[in-house]
Amino acid sequence: MKVGLSGQSDDSAARSIDARRNHTNNLPWSLDAPRGRAKPDRGVDATPVVERVLAFQLEESMRKARLTKSEMARRMRTTRAQLDRLLDPDNPSTTLQTLVKAAGAVGKRLNVSLVKG
Repeated sequence: MKVGLSGQSDDSAARSIDARRNHTNNLPWSLDAPRGRAKPDRGVDATPVVERVLAFQLEESMRKARLTKSEMARRMRTTRAQLDRLLDPDNPSTTLQTLVKAAGAVGKRLNVSLVKG
């Protein structure tokens, strides 16, 4: 499965993961660098890696658009606390609907697709 904000290249996703590597050292995953895809070890859920990449991409998009968290929350029609939970890569409760709203708030769309392994 390939997940990301449209307009974000695979190289950018790889940099996103590298930027968070120190924060995620305890996760049993490896990176297929040329494509920027996280590959879980057998039996390990890749969801935490995907959540970390998406949180990083959203923060980068907010930074580039010069959006404060308060303005981002207003655009999403949610609270600042909810936005903080969304941007917290360790919070597993993020829904697809929330990710779609967040992507729209920074002028992007969420792209989720199944790819041949």
